Amino acid sequence: MRAREHRNGMDVAEELVPGEFVDAALEFTALQRSAGESSDAAAALVQLLGGLFRDDSDTRRHWLIWFDFWSASGV
Repeated sequence: MRAREHRNGMDVAEELVPGEFVDAALEFTALQRSAGESSDAAAALVQLLGGLFRDDSDTRRHWLIWFDFWSASGV
């Protein structure tokens, strides 16, 4: 019997939606940098959360992909 190859869930997700992870990583890095430059920690947190939970179709699509992924992986 041939051993089954174990695949990391993130590897599978990246194959399914390849551009989503690159785009999200670049955007999050920019959010982190911008929030990190703030002298007010509360304002930085609000800015970071506002960026993660914007009210637009791209943000909604991003989170729906993650919810589907988490549901499928049993995380």
